[in-house]
Amino acid sequence: MDALKAEGGDDAFFGLLHLGTAAIPLLIDEAEMPENRPILPSLVEVIWQTRSSQAIPFLSKALRDPEPEVWKSALDGLVTIGGPDAVRALRIAIDDIEREPSRNEVSKEWLCEALEQIGALT
Repeated sequence: MDALKAEGGDDAFFGLLHLGTAAIPLLIDEAEMPENRPILPSLVEVIWQTRSSQAIPFLSKALRDPEPEVWKSALDGLVTIGGPDAVRALRIAIDDIEREPSRNEVSKEWLCEALEQIGALT
């Protein structure tokens, strides 16, 4: 994690990505630690770059993050992973926004566009 925090942490990013899906639970634990907040956008991306549906609950939660880099990365991840679980996560996020306006800049339009990109809207 320290190497990811260092300037030019690309080697650390790709090293974590190389660990594969087995590392997802560990990466999620690290992402939830307050001291890793500065690298949260990178951790979110590493997690979704595994392209595992195992990451979807974490990405769904990250959509609620106030930091645009975090929720935008989570949205990218849900679109990239796709599938029924990602569609369900996006639809839940839309329902949440309709019940209570978002505390960040993610909008119903962004979420509907993501669904469209997955192919869930026609």
